[in-house]
Parts: sequence; C-alpha cells; structure tokens
Amino acid sequence: MKTFYVRADEYAEVVQHLRDGRKIQAIKALRTSTGCLLREAKLAVETLGRRVVEDLNTVGYPRNNEFDVEMRSMITKVTMVVGEGEIEVDLDTAQFYVMKDLGKVPLKETRRLTKLLTQLEEFSREESIDES
Repeated sequence: MKTFYVRADEYAEVVQHLRDGRKIQAIKALRTSTGCLLREAKLAVETLGRRVVEDLNTVGYPRNNEFDVEMRSMITKVTMVVGEGEIEVDLDTAQFYVMKDLGKVPLKETRRLTKLLTQLEEFSREESIDES
C-alpha cells in the first residue's frame, strides 16, 4: 500500500471535504498537497473516506488496498539562541543563521548544528535519519 503523508492542516482540509460530502474537492486538495496522480488521489480519498465515514457510523466508500492518506508530524519552526538573543525561525532560516555565524562559532559546533537541522528536515519529510 502506498501512503501519502500530508501536513495536519492539509489532512484536516481533506477530511472536512469528505465530511461535507465533497469528494471531488477532497481529491483536488490531496492532489494539490502531494502532487499525486488523479487515480491515486481518488483511491486514497476513498480509503480515507471509509475511515471518516466509519467514524460517523454510516455507509462507507468502496474498499481498496492500494493507496491511503495519513497525517504527518512535522517540525516547522525551531527556537535558536544567537547573538541577538532567542529567536523562533523556520528550518531554512535556521540554516541561514548557522552559516551566517560561521566565523563566530567553532567549526565543530557549526557541524553539529547543521547535522541537527538536517535531521529535523529529514524527520519532517519522513526520511530515515542518518544517526552517524
């Protein structure tokens, strides 16, 4: 089974469309957030719709075992302590701050911060995290 992972807000949007009986809008929303094919989105929405409808104790959508949709936990922001004090930034901006302070921070610490930010991005993309 192929699973499409979407952010919590995107997942909520697809589910709300299903609860409101707007299956086509749910398919469009899933395609927009994942870039999947129409057939994949249709089958995944049917599987998700079955779960949503079963939660509502009513008749469900047809079953398939090909595609599914699940919510992905993501890290979108981190808090860093830099020269200006504590700031909350997204992961891309955090990498910028690490590189910007390259001359002020020991190389070993820069490597450690870069590795941490890379692992946070991999986690958010649901990739395996390199533990070396």
